[in-house]
Amino acid sequence: MIIDNLTEFFKAISDPTRQRIINLLLNCPSFHVNEISEILGMHQSKVSRHLTILRNAKWLVNIRRDRWVYYRINPDLDESLVELFKKLFSNYLQMDADLKIAANKM
Repeated sequence: MIIDNLTEFFKAISDPTRQRIINLLLNCPSFHVNEISEILGMHQSKVSRHLTILRNAKWLVNIRRDRWVYYRINPDLDESLVELFKKLFSNYLQMDADLKIAANKM
């Protein structure tokens, strides 16, 4: 993936909620907005806004299955960047807690 807009890229990664969403989706195949909202303990509308920013930055792609839209990490995202963020995010207790909640949902 070639980054065509650095502002959008850094905007996407600069917010703690978006970092939590990225970490969640780096470690789990996909979730719909309600699942993400429940895992993060946030209102669906707030999570939807964050997902839009991440999609605009090309971090995420969405897939419609029946009436649900599932989000996942863009498969074209550079693997070295994915690994860097996995390592970076693995040191935060909140993100670890998110993954434990997500494991119970899967």
